[in-house]
Amino acid sequence: MEKEQLERWEFHPKPLVERVSHMKSILRELILITENMNKFLVFLGPNLKAVTGNSEGIDKLITEVKALVLPFKNAK
Repeated sequence: MEKEQLERWEFHPKPLVERVSHMKSILRELILITENMNKFLVFLGPNLKAVTGNSEGIDKLITEVKALVLPFKNAK
């Protein structure tokens, strides 16, 4: 930049670091949510259906759990 005599962009790193840190914490939370949803779906699997004998109710619950991520899929 100096060789081409372009205007130098001065910035304070603190706000940038704070925003990156904030995004990092949000992404960490999203990872935890995803992991917990996956664990919940495993819990609602065939073993629970066999024990409870309520396949229809569990399938409905699985559909509702999966619907929780639809707002994120549609937010492209």
